[in-house]
Amino acid sequence: MPLPVNYHLIDKPFAKKYFEDNNLKGKFFVKDISIDMNPDGLLPNYDLIICNDCLEHLIAPSNIVKQVSHLMSDNSIFFVSVPNWRMGHQFLYRGMFDYDNFIYFMYIHGFEMNTVY
Repeated sequence: MPLPVNYHLIDKPFAKKYFEDNNLKGKFFVKDISIDMNPDGLLPNYDLIICNDCLEHLIAPSNIVKQVSHLMSDNSIFFVSVPNWRMGHQFLYRGMFDYDNFIYFMYIHGFEMNTVY
């Protein structure tokens, strides 16, 4: 029998509507993370945090990565996905998330890369 999964989602209001319309389980938080993230209502830490193709759109990605680190325990995983800017994707800071720059960006925020694809 599969174990139940509990998750929290942070997104914009249109995603909250999708969440509710499809009767998805879990907790949903609507927070503006473009510059900062208020941790009110969130758990003290998470086992897995997924940041899928959003860092490149944030005004202050450093602030968010720092705040995410405070939501993690020693065994947590932070899964980050950023697209290649050469593919025509919209970035606020072009080149910031190139391979070497991205590894350095995460390193200066206390993260060590386990795997890069």
